[in-house]
Amino acid sequence: MKLVSRQFMEMVDQYTGILGSSSESSFYIQILSTISHELLKQSTSVTPHRILS
Repeated sequence: MKLVSRQFMEMVDQYTGILGSSSESSFYIQILSTISHELLKQSTSVTPHRILS
């Protein structure tokens, strides 16, 4: 299994955020309720569990 790190870009709503990278498109992700939204600042590196289509 390969872990891929992405850059957190912004919150869309309470449950959804946008991830991006310098070489690929942006992706919508589900934000788990166990994650503190205060820690999700723009350009924070994150490793997504799964990417929504």
